[in-house]
Amino acid sequence: MAGYRLESSCGHHRTGLCIRFSLPEGHEYREPCTLYYGCIVQTLMISPRLLEQIGFGWIQGTIGKGQRSSSATTYVGPDYINRPNLHILLHAHATKLLEATGLGTAIPTFNGVEFGTGPSSKLVISQSHASFRSRRVGQRWQVTARKEIILSAGVFNTPQLLMLSGIGDPAELTSLGIPTRVNLPSVGKNMTDHVLLGNPWRVDTNDTFDNYLAPNVLPQQIQEWNQTHQGPLSWTVANQMAWLRFPQHHSIIQTYGDPSPGPTSAHYQFIWFNGWAVPGFAKPEGNWMAISTNLISPTSRSCLILFTGRVGPHQFLNRWRGQTQERESV
Repeated sequence: MAGYRLESSCGHHRTGLCIRFSLPEGHEYREPCTLYYGCIVQTLMISPRLLEQIGFGWIQGTIGKGQRSSSATTYVGPDYINRPNLHILLHAHATKLLEATGLGTAIPTFNGVEFGTGPSSKLVISQSHASFRSRRVGQRWQVTARKEIILSAGVFNTPQLLMLSGIGDPAELTSLGIPTRVNLPSVGKNMTDHVLLGNPWRVDTNDTFDNYLAPNVLPQQIQEWNQTHQGPLSWTVANQMAWLRFPQHHSIIQTYGDPSPGPTSAHYQFIWFNGWAVPGFAKPEGNWMAISTNLISPTSRSCLILFTGRVGPHQFLNRWRGQTQERESV
């Protein structure tokens, strides 16, 4: 039994790439929402290509051949790690971006990265390469790209590196002794996240995913997956989802306005689980189903504030404000 099938003709994903995209296939168990919403699920398939987001549909997964597919297992996996144009440096910690010099442009351009290495690292970088140049400055390395650099350090560390490089609010940077290179006060501001609430129900059937995770059964499922990459552990515990909106006359909309990008965007999301799925809580005895309620269009905002101009742990503050609508929505 294959848990997921690769959608080579789904249209909104290219084929032949490293990372695999798939949709759920026939299972040995039944999803509770499929039993009730079966006709809706079949007719309101959600596609990321569509501007219309509202409806029910199948969850897409980055799963291929029964295994989770990601950049760690593909682009930097064993089949690609030895590419001549790929260099992966372990124990390297970026400290700031480096501004290009001698370009004669009014707008600052950043084409390099400074980073430090840990005491256990065994770092060897060629001084000259077709794609970059490198040199050692004290305890740190500086690498200059011949074309461009891509900053992809996550939600918190991306604005952190920008501000440490002099890109941000001049008043905040000056107070930390960081020279301002780009006046961009919005860096680290207007951060959002969505609230997720797990809602479980005990059910009077044993046809749930809980049975596959029972201590006396789980070793068999693990053995099956190790041998065939098939079986219950080759797919996820959730298969269907719904993107929904509050009606325009709802009290939340009337009081706080519409926080979504537009009339075809969702306010909240339901994800059905054929089993216990409440993060942070151990599963009680019995069989369960759950619906995860996710707030897609929050109004609360956060900002990231640096404590120091040096790189190090616990050097920034994540502060939230304006959560009234989130509480009422949940």
